Order: sequence, then structure tokens, then C-alpha cells
Amino acid sequence: MTNKELADTYGLQAGEKAGHFWEMKRGSKSIWIVTNPGCKLIQAKEGIVFHSMEWVNSGEKVGPYNYCWTVMVKASRVGEEDRATYTTGEVNDSNCKMNYPVSMAEKRAKCRAILDIAGLAKEGFFSVDDMTKEEWNKEGFLTDDQLEEKEKESELRKVKADDKIQTDIDKANAKTEGPPLSLEDIRKVYAKLINGGHSREQIDDCVVSMRGHVRLSANAKKKFMHHFDIKGAAPLTVAEAIQNERDHRSEDMDFPLGLEGGWVNWNEESIVHLERLVAEGGGVLS
Repeated sequence: MTNKELADTYGLQAGEKAGHFWEMKRGSKSIWIVTNPGCKLIQAKEGIVFHSMEWVNSGEKVGPYNYCWTVMVKASRVGEEDRATYTTGEVNDSNCKMNYPVSMAEKRAKCRAILDIAGLAKEGFFSVDDMTKEEWNKEGFLTDDQLEEKEKESELRKVKADDKIQTDIDKANAKTEGPPLSLEDIRKVYAKLINGGHSREQIDDCVVSMRGHVRLSANAKKKFMHHFDIKGAAPLTVAEAIQNERDHRSEDMDFPLGLEGGWVNWNEESIVHLERLVAEGGGVLS
């Protein structure tokens, strides 16, 4: 059956991954692979129904295989049950690398029945679920294990990218680097500004305008969560930490108790900048 005949008869579109079927080499032969949606279109057009499904194997060890799932289905066109077709779908630890063997066995059995009844199996049509692991790799598909590994690699690349961004930020702020401020140092800075008539919120806003983009270190996050006994995700940046403090701090807390990470590498020049910004009424938080 030609591509045009498949399109005209069943509404299938040719094209690997984007279409319903495509041609593939299996050894020295050319075969056709049909997707699950493609098989369902064929089933609907041919009026194929399934009458029964019986599990022959249910995950037990069979021969050399550690587990085996085998299901037999009975199918026919509507009104032709006396001419029904019986097909099986088998999954074991050798022929399937997906993490849903029961579903795969059922798909294999049903798609085989559909293609057989439609007369396409004898023309070299197979469902995508009958592809081997090697064929999946060759065609550019990924197994569950490969997808998981790819997600891990993507997350690792993201972490490395975030680290590079933080390094770039630190380099950009190098001119203000100095010894980290202790909690006592921070308390003195806030006390001086509050005694000068400025509110805790205004000072916080100015800290955010200067250092809000800075990402908290792992140690700073740990201290922050410990100070406030917060459940869930820790704040990532100084701005998020200050906003979280506003939600959890007591009325008499007059300096950022859990924000050591936001004050790392501040020196006298930084404090002068903060004092000037506060005096000028600066700030970014609402």
C-alpha cells in the first residue's frame, strides 16, 4: 500500500515522529513502522473490536527471562466474530526497556491484531511498540532509562550554568569585597540606621536594591531555614529571603536574623553606600 493509499484510506500522514508511519530498515529489508495513534485510526476505519484479553504470563520468571508478561487478545471487525484473529503481546527483560511492561504487552498484542486484520502486517507493517531497543536508539527515540539519564544531565548543566552566573556576579561585585559581616556587625548597622529614624522595612528595601539578585549559599539557606523553622523550599536570593523574613519574623526583630548570606563580601564602602541609599529614601520592595 502506498503512502497516498494509506492517507486516503485511513487518514495517516507519513513522516518519522511527526507523522503516523515511516519506513525503516530491519536487516536487509525495509519495513514500515506505525505509531499507536496511527493504529487507532486504522482500527476505527476498519471497525475492529476486541472481544477478550487473557494473560498467559503475569510477570513470573520464564526460561532465561527474569520476568515475562504475555497477553492474548481476540479481535475482529464488527459482525465478523466468527472470523476473529488471536494475537499475543510479549514483554520480558530482554525485549523491552520501558518501565511499564503490562501496558507494553497489551499494546503489542492489540496493534498486531489491528495490522493483521487490516491486511497490513503481511505487507511489512509493524507497530512502534514492536521496535527493538537498538532500533529505538537508531531512530533517535529514548528509553525510560535514557530519558532519566538525559534529565539528570540537563539538571547538571543547569546547576553548572547557575554556578557560572553566580561567579560572574561575584566578579562584578569584586570592588566591594571584604570580610563577611557577622550577625553582630549586621545588628549594629541596622541599629544605627533605625536610631537615625529609618524603619526596618526601608533598610531591607535598600539591601534588596543593592544585593537582592545575589544567590544565597547552601550554608546561608540552611541557617535561614533553621532560624525560622520554615517547611518547604529555601529562598534562592537575598530578595526572596527578605520577603520570607517579613512573613515569618516577630515584631521585635530589628535586623535580618537569617540573612548572613546576603552580607557576604560587604566592606566599609558597602555600608556607606547603604547608609546613603537609606537617607535618600531608596528601596525596591512594595
